[in-house]
Amino acid sequence: MFQSMVRFLVAMLLVVGMVDVCGASGYAIYEWGARGNGMGGAMIGRADDPSAVVANPAGITQLGGEQFLAGATVVAPSAEININGGGGNSGDLSGSIWALPAMYYTRQMSDHYWVGLGMYSRVGLGTEYADQDHWAGRYNCSYAALREISFNPNLAMKLTDALSLAVGVEVAYLQFDYNSYLDPNRAYDPATTNTDVRQELNTDGLGYGFNLALHYKPVDWMAFGASWRSEIQLTVNGDVDFTQKGAAAAPLDTKVKGTEPFPESLSLGVVFYPFEKFSLEVDGIWTKWSAYKTLV
Repeated sequence: MFQSMVRFLVAMLLVVGMVDVCGASGYAIYEWGARGNGMGGAMIGRADDPSAVVANPAGITQLGGEQFLAGATVVAPSAEININGGGGNSGDLSGSIWALPAMYYTRQMSDHYWVGLGMYSRVGLGTEYADQDHWAGRYNCSYAALREISFNPNLAMKLTDALSLAVGVEVAYLQFDYNSYLDPNRAYDPATTNTDVRQELNTDGLGYGFNLALHYKPVDWMAFGASWRSEIQLTVNGDVDFTQKGAAAAPLDTKVKGTEPFPESLSLGVVFYPFEKFSLEVDGIWTKWSAYKTLV
């Protein structure tokens, strides 16, 4: 009991000492599994279920035999924008439901080697306004959807009973859709809609990156985790259609090309087990958001 209390106090002191300033997460997604969602994403140090393939692939060496995990997180955003003065309507989100599926498979090949495969989303963002033709902000955005799926095979190696390493390749598929309105008269007056041109952009593309991870458990009551993912530069290609209200002519269309970066990231975590059925983990994620400056 005395040893457990000492471990608990050590854990609490380290947690308090590691508290730092946190920033926004941009368009990053960390909802990779039900257990991780319930634990606030604190899965980097423990890494002891199949979702470790994305949180910390080196941790899959704790899983025996074959393991499979699948699920989805549902995101239902809600917002209301009130316009004071000027023309145009206030804006409400349309009530869209965004699903984030995830699937993981791990297999122990021998006493020293494991393989893991993950399918999940690392980035994503969606905004859809009701009554897009009349809402006051339509010249900026009426609909935007950033959908991404990563396929991530990993090889994990147990170097010692305490230390494991992993290396993987990530293939990312991105679909980017964006709608807005243009005013050919350049007045951009939200009160006038008769001559607006609806712009609908649809693109997709592939990108490639790689990842490295470490899991270290020197004692039964403490473990460390680290996971690094490289930047992925995606090039997307697609079409953009222009349709003018009240015009008899058919919509105009052309090709479009763009780039979208997935920033480099580094995740660190430490978990403590002061009692048999109690654990405490603190994680930190650094993301190089400076890689994203504009969407060209």
